[in-house]
Amino acid sequence: MVEDYETNKTVEIELDSKKYAGTFRAMSGTVIVSCKDEIKYAHYGLDRPEVVARWLLTDACP
Repeated sequence: MVEDYETNKTVEIELDSKKYAGTFRAMSGTVIVSCKDEIKYAHYGLDRPEVVARWLLTDACP
């Protein structure tokens, strides 16, 4: 996987019948998610960056 540091991708989740959207990027093994005024990050290791981004979005938005 070639990482593109300049590209933000959108990520959406549905939690308790509410939809939340944010953006994420993968940089050097770390996923950075932003939603509203929150920014969260975590290492993604063997998991796909999209999966980790959804997990982080559940913590950042509600």
